[in-house]
Amino acid sequence: MLWNILNPERKTKIVDIGSNPCDGSPPYEKMLQSGIADVVGFEPQKEVCEKLISQGKYNNCVYLPYAIGDGNTHTLNQYKYSGLASLFPPDIATFNLSHIYREQRSWEIIKKTSIETKRLDDINDIKEVDLLKIDTQGSELNILTGGEQVLNNTLCIQLEVSFIPLYKGQPSFGEIDVFLRKHGFLPHCIAEQKNIMLYPVTQNIFGSNQLFEMDIVYLKDFRDMTIFTEEQLKQIALIMHYCYNSIDMVIRTLKTLDDIYGRDCLEHYIALSGL
Repeated sequence: MLWNILNPERKTKIVDIGSNPCDGSPPYEKMLQSGIADVVGFEPQKEVCEKLISQGKYNNCVYLPYAIGDGNTHTLNQYKYSGLASLFPPDIATFNLSHIYREQRSWEIIKKTSIETKRLDDINDIKEVDLLKIDTQGSELNILTGGEQVLNNTLCIQLEVSFIPLYKGQPSFGEIDVFLRKHGFLPHCIAEQKNIMLYPVTQNIFGSNQLFEMDIVYLKDFRDMTIFTEEQLKQIALIMHYCYNSIDMVIRTLKTLDDIYGRDCLEHYIALSGL
């Protein structure tokens, strides 16, 4: 519906760094199903990347076995649970906060591999990104600092942040937030919030409030929507609608399109969506 209203020049460009689907479907799943997005995914765990390629779920996805980071050589630590793979060693004090991690001994490393990372700015085919998703267990800030040129041409970022570090040397949420604000991004919404039960509690009870991790969505400074081109406004509206159900941001974007470019997108959107 919204795609037809907007009639954009191209598909939405999505880059997914850390494409391991261990947490379920990505936020852009509906866009893939509709064939209105192209995705380039990076997953350094060889077996996980090969599985993504072999599944071939969507023909508009390309997966590459690269570790994105600062361009230096690091050690990839692989754990019992593939979703914990990180370039950082475990902080056992954090893992011991949860009885699940304690019982499963999730911090145990099963394999170490020397791996060369690539800077996002050095990948020739990635210059303009509509949605940048990052879930790399601690390497998020290294990826951002190695992709400052790409960030200049990025509209939306979803990344996982930790409030209590799972890994030694892992940058804090505060450091990441300050960096993104300096580069013109503001927080928009929380895509997912993960709390834990603090040990010695072992059963679900009311009052388990400890913040652990969060997937937070940042958007290029949206206080003045006139900074965006017509195509950028269209892409923002598509991402906000299909990925995050942020109807207020969609309406704000469509109103800007109507005011600046003489469109009637908002009226059609409201009529067809039954708002």
